[in-house]
Amino acid sequence: MKVLSIVTFSNSTLRKFTKSYFQKLLVGVDACLGKQLGDIGVHFVTAAGIQKLNWLHRGKNKPTDVLSFAYHETGRFPGEELFGELFLCPVVIAKNAPLSNNTFEQELRFIFIHGMLHLLGYDHRTDEEERRMNSLTEGILNLY
Repeated sequence: MKVLSIVTFSNSTLRKFTKSYFQKLLVGVDACLGKQLGDIGVHFVTAAGIQKLNWLHRGKNKPTDVLSFAYHETGRFPGEELFGELFLCPVVIAKNAPLSNNTFEQELRFIFIHGMLHLLGYDHRTDEEERRMNSLTEGILNLY
């Protein structure tokens, strides 16, 4: 099985993040789900940056905590080796953390794993799908 990794990592925010921290979470997702994954890109963006992406790709003119782009499903970028990319917004994550009784770090881990599950095809359009995604996310978080 291919060892997946974060091949692109960018941060346009004032918060400091390390690639190795998220690499460990990525390995946890892989170990829990036992699915063949590929390399991903992880990008931390401002509220304005994620709002623009959310508008362009989802038609929603507001910031969000995470956007997931699964290239392996769409064939959007022929020749692209990335499995997908995650765009995370620390401002929105920090704002949402207290709503879930989480610290920023807890919410960040939850949202990163949540985004990874979206890359793997999971969704939460129904209550049942949302329960499944949250259960998987909690199971992976329990490893840490």
